[in-house]
Amino acid sequence: MPAKGFQQVRVPTRTFEIELKHRPPDDTTGDREELIKTEQIQVPDLGNREWEKRWAMMAVWNSFSDEDAKQLGINQAFIFSQEFRELIFRIELNPFQDEEAHKLDVPAQSEYDNWLVAVRKKFKKRYRVEIDDWMESGQSETC
Repeated sequence: MPAKGFQQVRVPTRTFEIELKHRPPDDTTGDREELIKTEQIQVPDLGNREWEKRWAMMAVWNSFSDEDAKQLGINQAFIFSQEFRELIFRIELNPFQDEEAHKLDVPAQSEYDNWLVAVRKKFKKRYRVEIDDWMESGQSETC
């Protein structure tokens, strides 16, 4: 059996396309949105599309607190499926009225912990490796 440090695990991923934008707080129509940049997020295929969407959403939400995002004024993100086929979710720090808003409630710590435990178990079962080991191996660009 090869040493753990040399183990290469092929984990299929799903791609999410992200538009990162700035929208002035006084823009009530969305007419002054400015596209700052686009990015892709690779999420491990967990066999549960809702979990994968949640993973992408949390990664984008957490990126709002990055110093780079703050300096660029990024306060809005649109998360799409691969090749921008379908809008999955819109996240915005400013209140908006131009379309129905879905409030993003921060999950209770216990709810997040339960989700994370389930994701870790599912990943381990599918790929026979710990998700943290896979992420640390440099094979992942997620979270």
